Amino acid sequence: MVTSPRAGLLPEVCIFCAKKEKRSSQTREKLSLVQTESFQENLVADATVLGDVRILQLIQVHVDLTAKEGRYHNSCRKDYAKLAVAKAKSSKEKEVSDRNRTMEIRKHSVDLIISFLQLHVVDNKEVYT
Repeated sequence: MVTSPRAGLLPEVCIFCAKKEKRSSQTREKLSLVQTESFQENLVADATVLGDVRILQLIQVHVDLTAKEGRYHNSCRKDYAKLAVAKAKSSKEKEVSDRNRTMEIRKHSVDLIISFLQLHVVDNKEVYT
């Protein structure tokens, strides 16, 4: 039985754009091999932030992108990382905004309670049981 020399390996295309060649301003960008575990860890983190099921499934199915000779264009990787940072920042800003809104609502509620107590209990000496 003859097997392909690439059997079990990922296709020789970018894991981000699925293209072999990428041209930018008259230059052809070559594919780079995934060579470190930290690349894959960062990729998982970015894909999780972005909710990128395709990349997460790729890693889940192939487990080790280094051993499976995963490839990428440096510009694609940079763009992907920038996108993840921007989304993480946006999510963080929304979280802070939501937290501030919750605090404003709580403060307003406390102010209303204090106003009620001041008017009815302190000023008018009303007793509630």
